[in-house]
Amino acid sequence: MKLGLKLLAAPLITAAVVLGVGAFSSLSSSREAAANQATFKGLLEDVRTLARAQDDASQIHTSVYRTVALIGSLSDAKVKAYRADLAQHLAQVDTEIGALAQSVPDDAALAAAAKAAGTQIALYAKQADEAIDLSSVDPNTGVAAMQSADASFGELNKTLSAMAARMQGLASASLDESLARSDRLSLVL
Repeated sequence: MKLGLKLLAAPLITAAVVLGVGAFSSLSSSREAAANQATFKGLLEDVRTLARAQDDASQIHTSVYRTVALIGSLSDAKVKAYRADLAQHLAQVDTEIGALAQSVPDDAALAAAAKAAGTQIALYAKQADEAIDLSSVDPNTGVAAMQSADASFGELNKTLSAMAARMQGLASASLDESLARSDRLSLVL
């Protein structure tokens, strides 16, 4: 009987070690997967926020053109209310973009792009408001004044697209880092 125990001891110990390593590997993999899921959920939400901000900016730009074109049929009170709404909506877009940059605090490029977008939004707000004001006197002058607002909107759109590309780069880097950690863990085990 003693010989049987001695012969079974080595395989039992090996099986216990393999089982322990397997359990540790499974636990580590599930933790890594949970961390990856949380990271990607955050990045996905950031991308959605940026897409909403970009869509909002486009809708605002379209509505400015519509207002400039139809200003002759609008009352002074409606024009005044629209101008106030315009400033408020653009401030909301700026706030969304600023919050987005703060959600990734370690990225200087994203922070710089958000700051540039804020400056571009302020310039666009001024130019669009000026175009609306000028179009209330003469619609053709207002449409001509929209050229500078168009240029500012184009720059804003480029900045927002660059932010989206940067965020995609961050997601790719996060995925690569996760795969490298997983490979190292597998190698160690």
